[in-house]
Amino acid sequence: MPPAAAMWRRKSGWRPLTRKALAWRRITGKPPIGSAKRRGAAMRARNSASAFATPTARARRKIMKKRWNGSGARAEQGNTGAEVSLGLCLQRGLGAYSNQKEAVQWFRCAAESGDAAAQVSLAAALQSGRGVVKNEAEAADWFRKAAAQGQAEAEFSLGKCHQDGVGVAVDEKEAFECFRRAADKGFAAG
Repeated sequence: MPPAAAMWRRKSGWRPLTRKALAWRRITGKPPIGSAKRRGAAMRARNSASAFATPTARARRKIMKKRWNGSGARAEQGNTGAEVSLGLCLQRGLGAYSNQKEAVQWFRCAAESGDAAAQVSLAAALQSGRGVVKNEAEAADWFRKAAAQGQAEAEFSLGKCHQDGVGVAVDEKEAFECFRRAADKGFAAG
């Protein structure tokens, strides 16, 4: 008889578990029930919910909280890298809480200091209206400033603005040039 962990009881007696059923048993601690489709959906839901409960995820959260706390002190001293890092933590809810408005404020501080990554993040927030009033023309200006510093993602986003007429006039030639410059810098969209 196989080990008890590899068996489960049915009305007709003890049955060996299949490979999928063993995986299900390991994750949930319960025998498989229902259709394979339902079991798969339940396993995916369980995995995504428990992904933050694993020791590795707990350690990652702890590290992010330390990074968030450290970034706050440095950002208040005017460190642009810390301002961008704190803005990203606030935007994504890493280490503490999610606050889109505060994230945009930190991005704006760093962007006005000339940080290209902050300019792209601020422009993306302005374009989508996350944490700030939607302003596509200002977003295109920030993308242009970041692109002038050689930021490939900004070049691509500026090309999309020109292609779709978001914040600027539709200009296929300028859009093509922006896409070409972004590709030359190794940026691949997708």
